Amino acid sequence: MILLDNFDKNIDFNYPNKDYFVKLKNLKWNKEAKKLLNKIDKIYGKYASTCTDEVFDENPDDGYPILFGIFLSMSWKSLILLTGCSAVNDGRDVMGFDDVVCAFQTYFKLLDLINND
Repeated sequence: MILLDNFDKNIDFNYPNKDYFVKLKNLKWNKEAKKLLNKIDKIYGKYASTCTDEVFDENPDDGYPILFGIFLSMSWKSLILLTGCSAVNDGRDVMGFDDVVCAFQTYFKLLDLINND
């Protein structure tokens, strides 16, 4: 939470305290950052429906890949959390455009780490 996209580096840091989580809870959205996140959500949703359509076309008896839906839902919640962490780490009480970008950089770095394992 504190290191964000530097999670894989050997860096000393202070663990988040109660104040960190209070600030995280009280964050607000910048209008432009919220627009960016909504645009990405629409693209992400189109991609997800395309993937599930391909599954049904090739294997109609396999059923809906429920784990894919759960993964997308949890991923989205994680991205919002990472966006908030970026804002709190930089001392802001509003999540901005840069925080959304930082969250996605961290998210994709985590996915790459998972895929390389």
